[in-house]
Amino acid sequence: MDGGLRQLFRKNIGSCDWTSIESAMTSGGIPDCNYCMDGVEGWIEFKKMSGWRVPLRPDQIGWIMRRSRHGGRVFIAARRVSVAGPLKGSATDELWLLRGRYAIELRTLGVRDCPSDAIVGRWMGGPAAWDWDEVRAGLHQEQ
Repeated sequence: MDGGLRQLFRKNIGSCDWTSIESAMTSGGIPDCNYCMDGVEGWIEFKKMSGWRVPLRPDQIGWIMRRSRHGGRVFIAARRVSVAGPLKGSATDELWLLRGRYAIELRTLGVRDCPSDAIVGRWMGGPAAWDWDEVRAGLHQEQ
């Protein structure tokens, strides 16, 4: 469901303390990971998109929006993968780093039509081509 992003972030971000969250029994909607690096702490929800909309559940949107309203740093990392075909054109493997405070718009409008401020960064060409230093810098940004 996360497009392998959890493992890719752990492998490529560099020095960082990661805590994976599995919270179905305690509180619904909590993002997949908490991170702390260089004195900056935040949360990341990892998603795989088949189209342009980010598949967030209502409880995830609720948690992200509440935390964002209180100044929390919450990001959504979404991987968009499409398979090449004769009618579809070339294959796509993109990483989108998105501000959590736009969770509603990301689910309803998608990444193409969301406010431009929702997008921290977009990288194409698959994990080997993504600029992981830029991704890391993006995780330091305010919401």
